[in-house]
This record gives sequence, structure tokens and C-alpha cells, in this order.
Amino acid sequence: MKTKKELYLQKAEAKLNELKSQIDVNLARLSETKADAQLKIKENLEDLLIRQETVVSRLEDIRNAGEDTWEEMRDNLEDTIDELEASFNKMAEEFGEAVS
Repeated sequence: MKTKKELYLQKAEAKLNELKSQIDVNLARLSETKADAQLKIKENLEDLLIRQETVVSRLEDIRNAGEDTWEEMRDNLEDTIDELEASFNKMAEEFGEAVS
């Protein structure tokens, strides 16, 4: 039976993977955009990639934390995931493709 920590990590990783997939799709589509929009989109995507790495790092911190301390880190990770998702949604809105 999975621990509370393992279940939480599984859920957080699934959310991260969903966002990573959406970011990857937009990176691939970057070459299809008009030149004037490419710079703005590229800047937004670079910001998203930095935020994504922060989430990965915080997930790793929780994975390595003891059973008695990982929950203290959970709010920080959730905030970071929320920021990544909000940034992606803002970018997607600007360029006409909001995330559900």
C-alpha cells in the first residue's frame, strides 16, 4: 500500500507531466508562428521552462525528505505548480490556446 507521501508525489508528478507536455507542444509550434510573435512566445516559454525546473527540484526535495518532514514542503510545491500553471495559462490566453 502506498504511503500518503507516495500518493501525493504521484499526483504532483502527473500534474507536472501534463504541464510539461503542453509546454513541449508549444515549443514545437513556435516555428509555425509569425516572426514578430516568436520572440514574445520564446520569452514566455523560457520562463515556463525555468518554473518547470523549479517544480522538478521541489518534487525531488520532497522525494528525499523524511516521512516526518515532507508535508511541511507540500504547500511550497503546490504554490510552485500553481504558478507554473498560471503562467502557462496566461501565455496560452495571449496566444489563443488556454489550458483546460
